[in-house]
Amino acid sequence: MPPPFYRRAGCLIALGILAAAVYGLSILWDAVKPGCTSVVLDRLTSPDGAWVAVGEEFTCDVGFLAGSDVAVGVRLAMTKPPFREIQVLGVDTGGHEDERPVIAWSAPNVLRVTVPLHSLLNILTRQADGVHVDIHFDPDDPAARAAWLKQTDQSPDPSDDAGKH
Repeated sequence: MPPPFYRRAGCLIALGILAAAVYGLSILWDAVKPGCTSVVLDRLTSPDGAWVAVGEEFTCDVGFLAGSDVAVGVRLAMTKPPFREIQVLGVDTGGHEDERPVIAWSAPNVLRVTVPLHSLLNILTRQADGVHVDIHFDPDDPAARAAWLKQTDQSPDPSDDAGKH
């Protein structure tokens, strides 16, 4: 009858190496574990001072070797009570600065957001407590935008109340 596993030659060495490898991986994981960070890119006060539009980049690690997911969000924050924030949209930029949305106030109640034509968007709202969010694509080519969305199996962009985007 063979000796029990723990009494075989080299068993303790193999278990020691395995334990050291697991411990080393746990230390490495703590150093690079997934998490998210954010950086404010833009902060623009509306002409009447009632709102602040904020562009913020979020970087989230998605795994040990997989890399990072980078998106830019645009939100509105009220400057007077009752204070609240409203997420407007998100853009998957992949970390490319030239794919970030550009925000500007075109009127006290109109926030203009310009994004590249080939942007992956998550439009959350086009109206927020009396503020209209006017989304524009650069370049402004609705046919090319529709063709790209179809080619990449994306849903069509939701249109605003006036039927334009």
